[in-house]
Amino acid sequence: KELNHRVKNLFAVITSIVRLTGRNETDTQLAVTKITDRIMALSRAHSLSASQDTKEVTDLKTLIQTLFTPYETPERVVRIEGSYLELTQETLTPLGLLLHELATNALKYGAWSTEAGGRIQISWSAETVETEEDNDKTFVTLYWNETSNSALRPVDFGETGFGFRMMDMSLRQLNGDVEREWNNGLNLVARFHAT
Repeated sequence: KELNHRVKNLFAVITSIVRLTGRNETDTQLAVTKITDRIMALSRAHSLSASQDTKEVTDLKTLIQTLFTPYETPERVVRIEGSYLELTQETLTPLGLLLHELATNALKYGAWSTEAGGRIQISWSAETVETEEDNDKTFVTLYWNETSNSALRPVDFGETGFGFRMMDMSLRQLNGDVEREWNNGLNLVARFHAT
């Protein structure tokens, strides 16, 4: 039953990726590339969640490193800071998709969009709170800060495309919210439940 549930969820996410990307992209080849990249990010996040079934633990730093390794070059730097934070299987897929969309936007508009490159700083803090149901919940605040080595065109968040909608959908799955601002690169603060 659990496997069937997971497969149905994956198919639902893939269908959503295909449908929404196709609706927003008129260039067929570019649509295929975007769909492929998004499904590969989903696959990497799913691989980490599958490893939890074998009792391997996945933490936030490992998820970030797994997702960002394909993007890094000497011009594209990622700095990761934060205490050890174990992730539940339910958080891996939406968080993986959120991080993938952030990386994609950095490549398209942000710190990694020029030959000069730039740096992305990812950090987080976590707070465990006892709830009325007498169980602990971990609340995470994730910070994403881009620094570009050249001047960038500002992004208007009022005219966001599918990538930002995908981020918002992922955060809703995590009972989270987000604040964005542009300062020659995206600065983002996302808050969500990790357990």
